[in-house]
Amino acid sequence: MIRITDDRTKAFIFRFVQMLLSILQFSLGIVTTIYAGNADCAFNIITGIFGMSYYTALLFPYFVRRMSPAYILGSEIWLTAWWIMSLGIMAADYGPESCALLRGKYLTGCETGKALMGLAISGLVESLATLLLVLIKVIHPMVSNKVSLLNKGVFQLGAIFPTADINWVTDAENAHGAATVDSEENKSFGS
Repeated sequence: MIRITDDRTKAFIFRFVQMLLSILQFSLGIVTTIYAGNADCAFNIITGIFGMSYYTALLFPYFVRRMSPAYILGSEIWLTAWWIMSLGIMAADYGPESCALLRGKYLTGCETGKALMGLAISGLVESLATLLLVLIKVIHPMVSNKVSLLNKGVFQLGAIFPTADINWVTDAENAHGAATVDSEENKSFGS
């Protein structure tokens, strides 16, 4: 059994899976809209676009280094809300419906609508998990130590875990309240 202990690898895998879920949500949203003629599926298309944009950026060190914890927290909450809306709409439209009596393109639309429900559940669970990890691993320690949530360079690749050598300092110790990052960590973080 493979055991992953590196936080960067865990975060990368989490974000890569979220990006794939967003791509599938976007694609199936388009198929369902076309075949079922259901305009409600536009929420899935929008969720997919937001997810693809945000999660793809988190896979590149250049972008992660420039994001503050406040931005990451806001984005995680925003995407979680979109996953909730997507799930709610798909459950209302396709949850109680049976596809057994449908034929042709309507059958395809119904089946992709049901698939979107499953993807929305997976996306919501992943989004809640990463939101919880960001809150526990980064936001809570920063707020507890009175460190500004606007500091950049706090996250490792994937923007879930803090950089390994971060020193949380209080405002009393540092007038700027900045989190300082070891220069070696910055060098290995990429340009």
